[in-house]
Amino acid sequence: AVSRFVRAASVNLDVDETEWQIAVLEAKSIPSLETIAKNEKGYLDTVAGTKAVWTPRGAYAFKVSDNSVGLMFPANRQYLARWVKEKPGQFSSYLMDASREMTATGPQLVIALDLEDLVHPQAIPERLKSMESLKNAKVNTGDLAKTLAGIKGVKFAVTVKEKATGKVTVDFGGDAAVLKDVGKGLLLEVLEHRGLALEDLDAWKPSVSKTSFALEGDLSKSGLMRLSSLLEFPSLPLDDSGRDA
Repeated sequence: AVSRFVRAASVNLDVDETEWQIAVLEAKSIPSLETIAKNEKGYLDTVAGTKAVWTPRGAYAFKVSDNSVGLMFPANRQYLARWVKEKPGQFSSYLMDASREMTATGPQLVIALDLEDLVHPQAIPERLKSMESLKNAKVNTGDLAKTLAGIKGVKFAVTVKEKATGKVTVDFGGDAAVLKDVGKGLLLEVLEHRGLALEDLDAWKPSVSKTSFALEGDLSKSGLMRLSSLLEFPSLPLDDSGRDA
């Protein structure tokens, strides 16, 4: 059984295209690369001096350590070489900070998007005019546009105890107070446009801190299933029992 799972992707949000995805899985026992290649009907390759398995599912797999395996998909050999050769520590500080929030007692799952420098400040005022959630809102659109232009990222944290709860946090580089009355409607509308809406969020309570806006509440089973669909990838067997098992 997998004890820890980390996944990252490079996504072009302007056209909703994923350039590449990588994942690292930890488990008590990881089969040999030869076994993975045999089970997957793939072959062994050597990329940047590191043995890796190409699989017809469209992924590369290689041993990160005795108890962990790295996956890259699609199986782009050049991207894999860059990942293998890249120096440790070359990552998004926002994503790293988000990962540190995970603990055994919760949240056990954190999905984070690094959005720094993504938004075009000049386009925000015009886009705000088309937002249905702002039609009758009493808000200074100039201040709102300034806050949105400084967005740092978004985190979705899930904690499972007696029941499952979730929290969506949008982080900014400046004061987020302007979102106090309009943040929930605006966030739900943006998620809807991106095809990421969850019915549970309608009942969640909003809150504002100095530089962030958040929604928090209970997660239903259907909400958890919706989130799990975001984590699907070309799976590889991590035991010797074969693909069907």
